[in-house]
Amino acid sequence: MYAPVSPDEHTRRMTLYAQGLNDYTMADALGINWNAIRHWRHENKLPANSKRPAPKKLTLEQEKRRREMYERGMTDREIAKVQGVTRKAIYNWRAHRRLGVNSGGWAGVPMYDVLPVAGCQLVNGFLRCAVAYAKQLPPGRKADMGMFIAEWRKQKFGVVRGKWVGMRTMREAGR
Repeated sequence: MYAPVSPDEHTRRMTLYAQGLNDYTMADALGINWNAIRHWRHENKLPANSKRPAPKKLTLEQEKRRREMYERGMTDREIAKVQGVTRKAIYNWRAHRRLGVNSGGWAGVPMYDVLPVAGCQLVNGFLRCAVAYAKQLPPGRKADMGMFIAEWRKQKFGVVRGKWVGMRTMREAGR
């Protein structure tokens, strides 16, 4: 499928590959399709160069400062803001060291940061139904979430005008 590569072309490609360029960047530099580079790399049994550089190692001072902030109880978001990195970088740092989440960890993360819109809508609907269900209980009776979840699984429930109702009532209400 691909024409054999001349020794000069092979040398040029090896030079670019040794510089750590990925297939796309090499293809741009040589004015060819990236698939040709990929094919050449596979023929020569060369692994792909990473699309992004390896993460920078923390200096001892950065590690010490990060650990101090963690031990003071700062959340991932707060540590990330101070250090100028992403919250995910702090999460990975903690996970690698087997450190738990400080108070406010996931509780401080907005639902819309971790779930797609459809998931947020589902969770909000579920919570509205749970609150409406609890409000409709007779006085003195505590909400049994296990019973609510069992009913939720049997058939879809919803909230109409602040009341917890089943699908039949929802259809009657035009929902």
